[in-house]
Amino acid sequence: MGVQPGIVEILGLAASVSLLSGWRLYLCILATGLAMQFGVLPLPEHRAALKVLANPWVMGAAGIAATAEFFADKVAWLDSAWDAVHTLIRPLGGALLALAVVDPSDPATQVIAFVLGGGATLLAHGAKAGAQAVVNASP
Repeated sequence: MGVQPGIVEILGLAASVSLLSGWRLYLCILATGLAMQFGVLPLPEHRAALKVLANPWVMGAAGIAATAEFFADKVAWLDSAWDAVHTLIRPLGGALLALAVVDPSDPATQVIAFVLGGGATLLAHGAKAGAQAVVNASP
C-alpha cells in the first residue's frame, strides 16, 4: 500500500479540480476520467467516489458536452447564454468534485470542501464569464 496523502495534498487536489471546473467543467471531468482509465491517476480506496468519472458513459457524456462547449464559445450570443446557464451548473459540479476528493469519514472536512470548492468554482467561472461577456459585447 502506498503513502496516504496528507491534508495539504488533498486540499491542493480539491482546489485544483474546483478551479479547473470553473473554466471547463466537462473537460475537467473527461481528463480526470481518462487519467484514471489509463492508470495515470491511481486512487486510494477511500476516494472510490471519483471512480465513476472513469465510466465510459460518463466520459462519453463529458466529451460530448466539452465539444458542445468548444463550439458554443465560437458564437458570441451562444457563448453568453452558455455561460449564464453554467453559472449554476459549474459551481455545483466543482463543489461535488471537491467533495469526492476529501475523506468521507470526516463531515466537517466534507462541508468545508463543498463550500470552498463551490466558491472557488464560482469565482473562476465568474472571472471567465465576465471577461468573455466584455469580449462578446465589443465589436
